[in-house]
Amino acid sequence: MKIPSVLLLVVLAIVACGCTDQAPDESPTAVTGTFQAYTENASIPHITGTWAGTGIGHIQNGGFHQPKEVVFHITDQNGYAFAGKKEYTRPDGNTHSEAFSGVFSPGGEILICDSGSGYTIGSFTGPDRMEMRYAEDGEEARAYFLQLIRQKT
Repeated sequence: MKIPSVLLLVVLAIVACGCTDQAPDESPTAVTGTFQAYTENASIPHITGTWAGTGIGHIQNGGFHQPKEVVFHITDQNGYAFAGKKEYTRPDGNTHSEAFSGVFSPGGEILICDSGSGYTIGSFTGPDRMEMRYAEDGEEARAYFLQLIRQKT
């Protein structure tokens, strides 16, 4: 009687372990095998265009600064990766432009690297809105908070 009971117990344990296994995640955001180049996909938002807004920041040895307007021209996009140029006015009144590269996640988090040494992190707060936090270290360290809206064309 002990042997059939032990066998039954072992079989039930094996079945129970097999029933708790989860199916592999096959969602479109899961990374499996090699990454495929971007193709038209309705679930990936298209963010190309002009995004403009204002913000507030602080420049080391320069104090607080509120730029008149900051403009991000997103000209290229391939899936979650994008690139473009941004324009902004420095406290001396001169307008500057620099290239950037960026990525965003399916959850809406944004990361941008400037052509210089700065980084921007942010998130989409709506289909045509984003918030950005910019930081740059060095002798003239600076940090900004920006709110941008996609411009209608």
